[in-house]
Amino acid sequence: MLTPPAAAQPQPGGGTRIGELKEQERQARSGLAEARRQLDAAVSEYEAAQSRMAEAARRLRLARERSDAQWSALADAKTRLELRAVSLHREGRLKLLDALLQSQTLSSFVRRATYMAHVAGRDAEVVRRVEVRHADAEAARAAVRVEAEALHADLRAMSGREAEIDRRMQDLSGRLERVKSDILAEQSKFRFPVKPPYSFTDTFGAPRMTGTEYEHLHEGQDIFAPMGAPVVAVVAGVVENAGEAVLGGTKLWLRGDDGFRYYYAHLSAYAPAGSNGARVDAGTEIGYVGDTGNAKGTPPHLHFEIHSASGAINPYATLRAAESAWGR
Repeated sequence: MLTPPAAAQPQPGGGTRIGELKEQERQARSGLAEARRQLDAAVSEYEAAQSRMAEAARRLRLARERSDAQWSALADAKTRLELRAVSLHREGRLKLLDALLQSQTLSSFVRRATYMAHVAGRDAEVVRRVEVRHADAEAARAAVRVEAEALHADLRAMSGREAEIDRRMQDLSGRLERVKSDILAEQSKFRFPVKPPYSFTDTFGAPRMTGTEYEHLHEGQDIFAPMGAPVVAVVAGVVENAGEAVLGGTKLWLRGDDGFRYYYAHLSAYAPAGSNGARVDAGTEIGYVGDTGNAKGTPPHLHFEIHSASGAINPYATLRAAESAWGR
């Protein structure tokens, strides 16, 4: 049984072009998958940053509330201190005089005067502490504001990154569609050899005519179709060796422009274009399904082979690809 040529060898109907396009398709799909992965990661980062932004906004609101509360307390304390200062300035001497008159001893006077000074000092300490807390609250508020601004910048950067990845994905998707279109165009150069309806299975390499002088392995595919169904040139090329053979019956060869040779056997008749030396395009009728040669008495079918420079190769995959591209 002959084996197919290496993967680097030109393919029937498309030369090396389909192989090149398939590699481009693989690269485009790989790039698209990587871009999708990057986009998913960017979206996750964006959502995480939004959560951090929401938390920063909450902390900023709390810091602002604390700062406002401290500012209000500071304003109240300063107001009370200012009123007390005015009162002390206006009444300080009278109160000191009252303290002196009401004191029985000098030590009693000193205690009263010290207490009055302590009260005034406590008021000043309250204001000082409130000012410190207010400064701390303002610092926290400023720090959270800076953090929020940095997060805003991150969100803008990530949004731009998502847009860039989205553009890359659109470019890759467009490239992939163009490559797929090119592949289909290349594959369309290879036409399925029998007009529908038809059927076939992979029998390449199966034993044939066992126990006879013609024993051999099957080097092609049998495509079953109604008697007289049109048979067409699979690629553009030149018809050669049309004539009769013991096994193939009414047969011909097509030397394709793609560098391959194609064998048609068991024909019931030739079409006008199926004559030696005729130049044909892909899809041109060159004959009709039959049961001639060693197929006599079997269901009518076309025996079809593909030959490279090294011999017969299995046409099954090529036929299935052409069938998929053109339908039945």
